[in-house]
Amino acid sequence: MSSLKDQLCATWNQIREKSAINPFILIGAVIGVISCLLFLTELENEIVVLTGIIFPVYMSMKALDSKDEDDDKQWCTYWVVFFTFQLTELYLETFSFKILHYIPKYFLIKLVFLIWLFFPTTMGANFIYEKLLSKLFSKYEVVIDSKINEVTSAFSGKSKN
Repeated sequence: MSSLKDQLCATWNQIREKSAINPFILIGAVIGVISCLLFLTELENEIVVLTGIIFPVYMSMKALDSKDEDDDKQWCTYWVVFFTFQLTELYLETFSFKILHYIPKYFLIKLVFLIWLFFPTTMGANFIYEKLLSKLFSKYEVVIDSKINEVTSAFSGKSKN
């Protein structure tokens, strides 16, 4: 049991160091958000926005002001993964006949997923980026670059006329 206690203390300290926020506040916020989700279902989307956007924006601003470059990379990775997730979700909602509405407690699942993405001890965004997105990006990088160059050339050509 001593090793479990040591591990919990180390995790607690890591949360405090990486987020510069008391872990009690983070855990209380998570419990509060989940409680609100369970009892105030009409506010699900707003709660997810608060959790998935406003808190990460705040932490990203803190990261930009800090001297540590690791937190900059962590939050940049979060935003890449978050935006990719949002695009996927938009696609599923638009072209798949609102398939996400049929998943019970989808907003709760989404909320837990977003917290997993940015939480300092899980750093799920880094996991998803390294295991999936970086491989996809490197596979299609040349194609994407050529399309960007085509669009840039088309716009720069039109502005000269």
